[in-house]
Amino acid sequence: MIKIKRKLSGVGDNPRFCVCKVCGRRRLHARLCAKTRHLYITNQEDRPMKNILLCAAAAALLGACAATPPAPSTAPLAQAPQASTQKPGAAVATPASVLPPYKDPTNILFKERTVYFDFDSYVVKPVYDTALIAHATFLSSAPAIRIRVEGNTDERGGAEYNLALGQKRAEALKKVLLVRGVKEAQVEAVSYGKEKPKAAGHDEAAWSQNRRAEIVYP
Repeated sequence: MIKIKRKLSGVGDNPRFCVCKVCGRRRLHARLCAKTRHLYITNQEDRPMKNILLCAAAAALLGACAATPPAPSTAPLAQAPQASTQKPGAAVATPASVLPPYKDPTNILFKERTVYFDFDSYVVKPVYDTALIAHATFLSSAPAIRIRVEGNTDERGGAEYNLALGQKRAEALKKVLLVRGVKEAQVEAVSYGKEKPKAAGHDEAAWSQNRRAEIVYP
């Protein structure tokens, strides 16, 4: 049986020299001892074996790293879009439209538009100040709004006289609004005389309802 032995000492530490185990002879890159026929192994021939072992160790280390399970991700998961619960053909709700104040039944501009006069008079009474101030305040803040003031009378008297009286009543109401800041171009004063009665009848109860001037919004 052939024994393989490498021994380095003295000069033999140079990997170019080897020593035979049996006879102790030193040879330069000799493969077999000439006397004992034992095999020499040089240090240079041993290097490939070391490289193989190092490669094997590195491969094992990489395999262990690859086998390590990845850490769980902490990133938040994307939420799936929620399905619409609206039924096909269902009406889409729209925000309620806002009424202008003069069209709002709960507003003073809608509820109080009429000024009543005494018989054969066109003097605006102080009792109507609150309502007229509200109208004037709104109109002065909305110069694009145009109104019409309509003067009326009861049935007594001639047509021409009542037309003139109705016009005086409309002009008196218009003047109150202008004094409160409304522009003249916003107000038109007209008279219908006794042609447009508010109440039917031939007594004071009906006549008092017809002696009036009314504010008309567009």
